[in-house]
Formats: sequence, structure tokens, C-alpha cells
Amino acid sequence: MGKPKDGGISAIWDQNDTLVFCDLCIVEIELGNRPTTHFNKEGWNNLVVKFEEKTKRWNASRKTIDASDEWWDERLKPCMTSKQTGDKWLAELVGGHPVRFHNAFRMPKQIFFDLLENLEQNYGLQGSRRTASREVLAITLYILSHNETIRKATERFQHSSETASRYFSEGLRALLRLAEDIIVPQGGYFAMTPPEILQDARYMPFFKDCIGAIDEIHVDARIPVKKQVPYIGRHGTTTQNVMVACDFNMCFTFAMAGWEGSAHDSRIFNFAISNPTYNFPHPPRGNEVIIIINILFFPQYLFIKIVCRSCRKVLFGRRWLSTTKRVYKTICRYTVPSS
Repeated sequence: MGKPKDGGISAIWDQNDTLVFCDLCIVEIELGNRPTTHFNKEGWNNLVVKFEEKTKRWNASRKTIDASDEWWDERLKPCMTSKQTGDKWLAELVGGHPVRFHNAFRMPKQIFFDLLENLEQNYGLQGSRRTASREVLAITLYILSHNETIRKATERFQHSSETASRYFSEGLRALLRLAEDIIVPQGGYFAMTPPEILQDARYMPFFKDCIGAIDEIHVDARIPVKKQVPYIGRHGTTTQNVMVACDFNMCFTFAMAGWEGSAHDSRIFNFAISNPTYNFPHPPRGNEVIIIINILFFPQYLFIKIVCRSCRKVLFGRRWLSTTKRVYKTICRYTVPSS
């Protein structure tokens, strides 16, 4: 009865099965075979035997209910049958208007294919016999850029949930390997005053020792309902508080993601610089990094509230000190979000 399947997959009970089982449980309770909160051994054995007698569907060897042929036929029926498969949809976007492609993957076509080539050649991204590597990357970017679920990706790309989840994991691993190589200080990062400061009279000489900026950015996150409370940020939505550092070329030099949206900026910053595991790029003495957050002072880090050491000597005691601080704060705050 029913089609065999390795591992024993339980069919869902229908209403009749539930009523039969409940009636049998009541009988066993009245017979005293449920002395505490559980049935005793005799009670369970009676339930198994009587349920099989009543329904003729209990499989004693697998300890499950055998499904009917109709149930198996419904489960084995092909589901993803759309003619517009994921690769066909991707091909349509590649040949279509650039705005459509950008809306789907949050990047222009040329950057997508440059990224694809880099991941294939250097970071192990590959597809399979039926799925090209470009579709693997497309699935990954589609989920990441729109904060979508695997279920939505299965419908869009016409794959099973297992396949979509596997390709997403493969694409994500390749992107993480890429991130380890590019989110680092560039050559000569600590050696000289950045030209963006050196050639701008608004910053020189006040920021001549500054080499970058750090800020925390709240990024929307999809969190299970039972774990959402710590991730609810200041705007009432679930977010991650991501700390990032960048140089004045607006290239990221460090990133730490995963913290709850309610976590304080100073806690994340202190954790990052005090844990060698995360390889935070500490500036050498004599250099400073602008910190766009109002927290306690750490050596070698310049907090925008005090502007900078050199600037304090020039501006201290002047009436327009607070105004100048606001101007610098406005200018510098755009560095990280713009990156």
C-alpha cells in the first residue's frame, strides 16, 4: 500500500486519522495506561495495534503511516514547469533595457559580467551541467539585493528549493572569498596624506594625519520572528548594525556585519578593535581615523565631536567652534554612506 521511499516520509493525517487516534487515546487513558503525562509501554503498544486495525495504514517497520497512491502522485508531480526558466529570464534581461537589469541585480551589465569572470577565475564559482555559473551568481545577487527568500527565488528561477539554496550558498562563499581580498587597506594607505585632504584647503592642515573614516550603517535584515526583538533598530524595523571603514577614495577597508540593530555603535567598535581575529587595520601612531560616532576616546582614533588634535589648537576658545564642528561633521559624514 503506497509507494516505498527510503528514509520513510510521513504522509499528513487526514481528519479521519486524527479522530481515530484521539478516540483510541481516550480508551487507553480510561484503562489506566497513561499514569503521568505520557502513555506507558503497554498503552503505546495498544495504540499501534488498534490504529492499524482501524485504518489498515500503519507501517510497523517504519513507524509511519503509509500514503495512498494518490498522495504520492501529487507529491511527485513536477512543480516548476514555467517556460521562462531562470536562464531564459536572465538572457532576456541581458538583451533588454539596462534599467531592467540594474533593477534586478542592483548593478550594470558590464559590472555583473566583470564580477562573474573574476569569481570564476579566482574564487571557484562554477555551475553544473544544467545551470551556468552566471545563473548561480544571478540567484545570489537576486536574493541579496532584494532581501528575498529562497522560496521567492525558486519561483523566479524555476528551481527546487534545495537547488536554489545550494546555488545561493555557493555564490555567497565565492563573494566572501572575494571580500577577503578587496576589503583591505590599499598599498600606501598609511604612508602619506590622502590627496583628497592634501589638495583641499577645507581640510589642510587640520586633517593632514587622517587616513579614513568609520561609521555604522543599519542594513535591513530578514530575521526569524522569535529572534527579531534585538534586531529592531531606531526606526522600528529589523536591521543589522554594520560597522565599515573606508579611505578617502571611498574604498572599503574593513567591514563587520551581523550585529543586532539595537547594538550600540561604541560596543561594536570596541569589539572590532580589541579582537585580533577580525584583523582590524589599526593606523600607526601619528595617523588618525575619523569616527563619525559620539563615543568615548580611543588612542589613535579621532572622534568627529572633537574634530582633530590640530584643529582644537586653532579653534579652541573661539565662539564659532561649535559651528565649525557641525560643518566638519556634515562634510565627513558623507564619506562612508557614499561609499
